[in-house]
Amino acid sequence: MIELKNIHKKFNDKTVIDNLSFNIKDKGITGIMAPSGTGKTTIINLMLGIYPLDKGSIINLPKDISVVFQEDMLLPYLTPYKNLTICKNMDKSKIDYLFKTFNIDNSQIVANLSGGMKRRIAICRALAFKSNFLILDEPFKGLDDAIKKVVMDTIIEEGKAKPILLITHNIDEITYLKLNFSEKIENFSIYK
Repeated sequence: MIELKNIHKKFNDKTVIDNLSFNIKDKGITGIMAPSGTGKTTIINLMLGIYPLDKGSIINLPKDISVVFQEDMLLPYLTPYKNLTICKNMDKSKIDYLFKTFNIDNSQIVANLSGGMKRRIAICRALAFKSNFLILDEPFKGLDDAIKKVVMDTIIEEGKAKPILLITHNIDEITYLKLNFSEKIENFSIYK
């Protein structure tokens, strides 16, 4: 179990996270829901070491972590397939499966694709990376309803083998993923 214990983060004079503690189970999806601007992405950045903790600790954090950030962060002048295979530690058979499942167009460079298609590619990259922990920061934005359902079903399957942390402000996503309210901590509602 991944444990966040009494974590604290302040930027200049503004306290963003104050004495936050919660656990992420070994398998399955743990959801954090809160309004925009309450520090959800800061939690991810602390877990990834992008920001240092001011106080507290993160225990049992796996070494290999894959992430879907709010921004797609793709290389615009490569094809979708090349965007993924350029990365190390990728499961190429899983890339093929996900491209088919998510109906990804590999005939053009990424710069020529729609926002929803770019989002699917970013999700594929995180899913195809051989990781022990998956973090999803508002992953479903820009997806139409039909493909969003396919992606969420894939995430549910992925959660059977590893821990997943989902950051969202959308209760419909929490409901679809069948997560149950666990606890209210600071501004955050935790679902497991």
